[in-house]
Amino acid sequence: MNRHYQSTALFNWLRRKVFKIEKPVALGWGQWSKWKEKIKKEKPAGYFFTETLPDVLEWIPEHSIDYIDKVRYYFVNWLDNSHRLDSTLEKGKYHEFSERILYSLFDSYADFIEIEEAHMHVVFASKEDKAKYNVPWWKEYRIFRWNVWRCPQAGIDHLKWEMTLDVPDPNDPSWQSSPLQAANAREKMALYTWWKHIRPTRGSAWEVSGFRTFWDKMEKKYGKNWLEFGTKSKMTAAEQRTYNKLSEDQNNLEEEWFKEDTEMLIRLVKIRRDLWT
Repeated sequence: MNRHYQSTALFNWLRRKVFKIEKPVALGWGQWSKWKEKIKKEKPAGYFFTETLPDVLEWIPEHSIDYIDKVRYYFVNWLDNSHRLDSTLEKGKYHEFSERILYSLFDSYADFIEIEEAHMHVVFASKEDKAKYNVPWWKEYRIFRWNVWRCPQAGIDHLKWEMTLDVPDPNDPSWQSSPLQAANAREKMALYTWWKHIRPTRGSAWEVSGFRTFWDKMEKKYGKNWLEFGTKSKMTAAEQRTYNKLSEDQNNLEEEWFKEDTEMLIRLVKIRRDLWT
């Protein structure tokens, strides 16, 4: 079992009661190294017993089974296809490259939130919280982590926690602001929500524009071959005007949605540096 000794009760007690060190819950990019250098200089003994010693205790069991982990990691990554992006596009059908770009990026992004961010939310959680998210027993032990654990709610809750990192906590004297992390979390939440809950409700431009209803009406009136190119139109002048308008409405809606998809893709690429765990 991979235990994080720095967060155990013993080392928290040593840190606060014995060495009087207040360790921040979260810090911004590059701030942890500055904090460590400060503590190492001001309280070298405290730094050794609360930062260095726990790392040594973790190092011993971790590296004693390192050769097993290397094999496990290789096969887990191989089975999980972690070297490439994936999508939920239907197999057996041809999909244009422009569509593959959109779905591969955003479906993989959803995986990142629901798998990797979810893992970060429960890795040091209490037994009660782990039970809340139905964390399987095998996830507690590295040697058994061959399967992928997915929990959308845990990923969302982790983003919600990150979003509060620029809001002062009056009950935590060691609280440190991390406005960049909070801002990035809000953007990650917005992109995830759009892909999972907003975009799927758009439907198809053919139906939303009303073109399909008109098409079915014409088919019922004139038969299945009512729109035969190269022959004289069966529609009345009024029906032709409606056809032209609905066709234009459909095209405009498709163009509007395409621009929205492109904008969201750009926003996703812009936060690429912050998509790590």
